[in-house]
Amino acid sequence: FVDALEKAVSSCSVMLVMIGPTWASAAAADGQRRLHQPSDFVRMEVEAALARNIRVIPVLVGDAEMPTAADLPASMAPLLRRHAYAISDRRWQYDVTQLLNILVKIPGVAPLRVQPPPAPPPPPAKAP
Repeated sequence: FVDALEKAVSSCSVMLVMIGPTWASAAAADGQRRLHQPSDFVRMEVEAALARNIRVIPVLVGDAEMPTAADLPASMAPLLRRHAYAISDRRWQYDVTQLLNILVKIPGVAPLRVQPPPAPPPPPAKAP
């Protein structure tokens, strides 16, 4: 799988790093943050893209905020210098369309002929 991951990353022009509210704090079974484990696949993908100078765009979803330097291993710190793009649940269609319009202007990115996905369902109502 690691070889396939490396091959896929090396063949892309742009990597979208989808960051949700718990992306940086997600923990493995041992309680350690996953991104701080060198064998974590998300970490490996992001590190590979950053090392190859592939354009990396953090995409914030679910009202997430960019992680801080303390949230990430040093090898992922360059991610923090990238301009993030936020996709709001309330403006999902518009935000995804805008992101697609940005992506097709990047050299090496093939024109996209897809419709943005439908907005995610609202979270379940909490019981009173």
